[in-house]
Amino acid sequence: MIAVLFADKMPSQKVIYQLKVNGFKGVMIDTAIKDGRHLLEHWGLLQLNSFIEEVTRYDMLCGLAGALRYEDIGELQSLGADYLGFRSALCKNQERTTILQVELAEQIQRAMLSSEGGKSCQLHE
Repeated sequence: MIAVLFADKMPSQKVIYQLKVNGFKGVMIDTAIKDGRHLLEHWGLLQLNSFIEEVTRYDMLCGLAGALRYEDIGELQSLGADYLGFRSALCKNQERTTILQVELAEQIQRAMLSSEGGKSCQLHE
């Protein structure tokens, strides 16, 4: 099980330990309010880095999501999360309720691969 916490609801990082002892295998930070504001508008890089460190301290998978954009890939990948979650970036005009566009998914995948220096990566919706 992967728990999802919401950056725009200001979760306590103390909950991560509770998730671990209750059998969760990972934690993802996302945004609850889908108003087009992306994760980095809610949390800065220092707060995201602290979140990732806390999750990995408990040997859990860590994911980042929340209206992630193509241009966020390099910066977010450098933080070392296990997963980046995309939805609106895979849709025409970043309208998250529209159909996923294969070419946008391929563009995101190429950017992730080049940002990691060719290492394999995970691409998940």
